[in-house]
Parts: sequence; structure tokens; C-alpha cells
Amino acid sequence: MIQKRWIFSLLLVAFVFALFACDRVTTSTTNVSTTVSTTAISSDTTVLTTMITTLPISTTEATTATTVDTTATTATTTVDTTAVTTTVSTEDAVQTLLVNASNAVLITDSDSLTTSFVLPAEIGDTTVTWASNNSEYINIADTVILTSGGFFVYQATVKQPSETVGNVTVTLTATFAYGEATYEKQFICRVRAEFGLSTYSTLTDLHESAALNDLVTASGFVYSKYAYGYFIMDASGAFLNVYTTPENVALVNVGDEVRVKGTYYFYHTLFQVKTLTEQVILNSNNPLNLNKIVLTDASDLLLIDKTDKLLNGQIYTITVTPTLLMQASFQTIYLFDGSTRVATVYYGSISDSQVALSQFAGQKVTIDVVFYTYYESGSSILDPAIPEFWVTFDGGADDIVAETMTDAEKLAMGMGQIPSSIEVTTSLTLPTLVYGAYTNVTISPEISDYLSYLSNTFSVVRPESDTSGTISVTVAYNDESETLVIDVLMKAVVVVIPGDDIFISEYIEGSNYEKYIEIYNSLSETVNLSEYTLELYTNGASAASKTMTLSGVLAPGSVIVIYNGQSTLYTGNIVNNTVINYNGDDALVLKHNGEIIDSIGQVGFDPGDFWGTETIKTQNMTLVRMRSMTGGDIDPYDVYDPSAQWIAYPQNTVTYLGSHTVD
Repeated sequence: MIQKRWIFSLLLVAFVFALFACDRVTTSTTNVSTTVSTTAISSDTTVLTTMITTLPISTTEATTATTVDTTATTATTTVDTTAVTTTVSTEDAVQTLLVNASNAVLITDSDSLTTSFVLPAEIGDTTVTWASNNSEYINIADTVILTSGGFFVYQATVKQPSETVGNVTVTLTATFAYGEATYEKQFICRVRAEFGLSTYSTLTDLHESAALNDLVTASGFVYSKYAYGYFIMDASGAFLNVYTTPENVALVNVGDEVRVKGTYYFYHTLFQVKTLTEQVILNSNNPLNLNKIVLTDASDLLLIDKTDKLLNGQIYTITVTPTLLMQASFQTIYLFDGSTRVATVYYGSISDSQVALSQFAGQKVTIDVVFYTYYESGSSILDPAIPEFWVTFDGGADDIVAETMTDAEKLAMGMGQIPSSIEVTTSLTLPTLVYGAYTNVTISPEISDYLSYLSNTFSVVRPESDTSGTISVTVAYNDESETLVIDVLMKAVVVVIPGDDIFISEYIEGSNYEKYIEIYNSLSETVNLSEYTLELYTNGASAASKTMTLSGVLAPGSVIVIYNGQSTLYTGNIVNNTVINYNGDDALVLKHNGEIIDSIGQVGFDPGDFWGTETIKTQNMTLVRMRSMTGGDIDPYDVYDPSAQWIAYPQNTVTYLGSHTVD
């Protein structure tokens, strides 16, 4: 809802234009018109002017006093004051107030409703009550909800008719009251039928029959949660992942039976229901019959059938050693079986559970984990190209059984932290070992002119061409010791010439997870993308918060599109949910063998919400590089103005993805 000001000139004049969100707005008056703009309310003559926006509010919130988050929308509306009659009675003025209050309400998409929304309970000193002539399809709550902006509203819960019933027309009657005076107005709404909805009695049937992007509904018992969703199981023991908002996750508890409705989709090997339009708690405190699979050898986790949809969500009991490593600005927990990396704890696991597990770093523990997904492209800083098993952990300290490790087991765990191969650009640091210490480091002659080691520190000199060699490291723990040979590739120095390398040709900061980066090859030769990295600098960070290494090759004049795996508007070439999870105030830097070749935003500076102006900005827009630009912005630290190099299009525009042209 947008709150705007009613202007009094001898009598109360009211006019509004309804938009998408909720904020406070004041007016400034001239002799001819009234201009409405988004600023703070400062007068007792303020009346709430309301725009109805469809909000994905859970049905479990319908009768509770809760807080609804809305988003502010800026608008400017001009109202002609010359047409207002200035000689009316007090009774006429009150009636005008009520009529104008009713005109201030607009139900967005009223002819095609599919999701629940809110209705105003008050507009300034005017109160509003609502009635529905068909509560089966639009049910208005008896109690009000307090929004985060301090406004009282009613929740209108929408139930879509079945395909057989078809679209249903519902009349909402609003009664506006001021003192003893009232005024009624009817709003005609059409609730759209759910065409193509498939209902499944078992989760096995769903996985076997549903196609990607099908609208489905299913039920099950919640048995495990994480920050962005939860797992349910049916009576037969089949599993389904529900990917949703943290707010929806907070509404359910382990043991609840829930019915969910949403889109059937996948994330790597994890098949799930996402973009929920319904989440209903049917009952609670149900006993769970969890079929845990105990792996005597934790490494057997690597052997499971990754193509079996029904295994995602399976609980495994494994004995492993947690290891903590910093990945960019966040900590990652890796699970080792001796020197073998078995799994990575999904960063979306419950925060308190991750903290509890991290307290046992370096110890052999037995824990229950849920198989989340198989990350085929890998994301580990240990071995970036090696696929990873992601698991969730939702237990506490009491769910972790620690065991005593031998010195040999501790040494094996320390050796497992060391990567088997390394690419060196500007610097090199060996990982800090949980167990053991480096007792000897030997650099092979092939790279000794470019790499040296003294006092636990490496010094790097970039060669003129890529050069391969090895580093031999010996690690000792008490009486145990072991030597590992690491393959090393010294990457050649890159001389950055603006316009002489690939660059970012399109940037999309869309709604929800609609995030896309397109990269264009302006060169006359095919490039090896493994030499390139894309870095994300969040909220004014001066060091990279997250980094991804590109993969594959890119032919001259071609593009690749990197996209967030939860996006729905366009399927690109490389999926990434870490770097491609930016907001308008986050900077991006593209590097070639460690050298900056392009950037968006200003590293080390937080602009607030975005760089640019309302006309062209890095938030809620699609930006396409101008045809005249033949290279990237190699200075990520200077003041950033997107209008110098980019053309802006409305949010979620994906028309231009997949190709780019330069003059």
C-alpha cells in the first residue's frame, strides 16, 4: 500500500493513485496542482490511501495478529484542484471524504486473482469493513493484521477453483465509515481456476509422474528443516524437499503434517517443490518413523545413486571428522573420512546446528545428516572442480557423538585438508591444518624461478607463460608423518588492455532469484573460461565475499549466461547460487588469471540500495552494455555511474540474454 496525503482547501480534497507497495507519502501544493511524492507524513490531516497488493501470506496466519512486510514504491501523481467545488455543506464534505476513500482502494489483478492479499481496515479517520459473497474462494479474516508500516489490514485468503469448476466471480463489499456516516462500494473480483494442477497421493507418484514446472500439490510429515526449506515424508517413507522462504519455514515444526502447493523443479540432483502458493498445517506432533541408513564406511556416501530422486532427503548416519575452512567471507564445514572428503555441510543448514558441529572440528564424530544434493560442478576451495555431496545437519550438541582418534587418523585428516593441485596467480597460502604441521616444503626446479618458500611464506613471480611444476610437503603429527606432492600451475601474467578481453555484456537484478550475468567474447579467438573468475563484494566489502571460477570455452562473438539456480525466466549456461545472488548495492569483479578485466559497482563502498539514479540503476533493472563499449571497466574502485556504459530496461527483462552486439 502507498500512503498519500489528502489536501484540505476550505474542504477536504482527496485523490490517490494506487500502486504496488506500502510507504508514507506527503503532498506539496501549488495554485493549480497537488504533487504526491514519497516522503514522511507530518500532518494530522493525513489519510491512508490504499493499494491492494497480493502477498504470499500463509493460511496459518489468517487469524493471528502478525506483521506483514511490504515494499515501498515511489510514485508521482498530479491532481487538478481547479475542478473542486468550494461551497458544500459539512454533510456533503463527509460524504465526499467517504467516496474518495472508496476510490482510493484498488485491488491489483482483481480480474485474475491467484494468491492471497490484504485489504485496508482504515484510511486515516475512515474505518473500513469487508464482506465476501463467496468465502469459499475469497475468505476475509475476522481480525486485523498489523503491517510493518503500522497499518491495520484484513487478510483475504484466496482459494483457486479447480479446473472443472473454472473461474469464479466474487463480490467484495466494503463499508466505509466516518462517525455516523457510511458508504458502501462493491469490488468485483475473479478468482482464476488452477489449470494444470496435479494432486498426488504419494510422493513416489509425484517424483515418477510430475514434469518440471508442473503445478503440484502434495502432503507429508516434516522431519527435517533448514534455513530455506524443509523435507517431508509420506506414510511409505518417500521424501520431498520444500524450498520456500525463511518466514514459511518458521511456521512449521518437525512432526507437522503439511499440504503444500507449488512448482515442481530441481536444484542440481534435488527435486523439490518451490514458489509455494499454499502451505497448510493439517495437524501437529505426529510420531515419525525415520528410516536412517547407517554407513559403516562414511566414504560409501560417495557411491550412492545420484540419479535416484527418492534418495535426496534420505537420512544417513556417518562417522566423520568436521573441518572448518573459510570460503571467501563465510565458514564452510567439510566432513572427512580420514583423508577423503565425504561431504560438505550445506551453508543453508540451521545456523545453531552449524555452530554446534563446528565445536567438534578435528574430532571424529557420529552424526545424522540429510542428503541435500550432488553439486556436480563443485564449489569447494579445496578442489574447486571436484563434485561435492551437500548434506544438511539440523541437530544440536546432544546429537553429536564424539570418538577418540588415533594419531594416524588425525594426521590423515590433516593431510586431507591439502589440495592435490593448485593454480597460482598472485599469491599462495597452504591451508592451516587442524592436526599436524608442515615440516618440509620443496619446490620443483620447473617453477623455482617463480615460486619460493621462506618462513612459512610463499613469494610469487608471474611467468610470461603458464608453467607447471610440483610442491612436495611433509606433514608430521607426533610420531606420524606423511609426504604429499601437489601439482602446481603457475599462471602467466596478464597484461590488461581495455577492450582486449571478454567482458560483462548484461546484468540483471530482478525480483526474487531472477539474477543473470552475461559475458561476451569480443576477441578473435576462443578463450578458456577456467582462467577467469567472477567475484562478489557484498555491502561495501573490500575483499571478495564469494568467488566462482568459470568453466568451458567461449568462442569469438559468443556469450555465456551465468544464472541463479532458483531463477525461472531464463535458463543459461552456468548455474551458480553464491556469486549470482547479489543485490543492487553489491559490486562484481571479473578477473583473468587474477587480473581485473571488468567490474560493476565500486568495491569497498556501500551506496545504500544501488549505484545510479532512478532512471538507470543497479537495482531492480536489466542493464545491457552499450554497443559502443568494446571492453570492460578495469577500475573497480572509482566512483561508479552505470549510465556511462549501460542501457536500462525494466526489471525482469530477459529478451536480450543469449547474444550481444558491439559496433
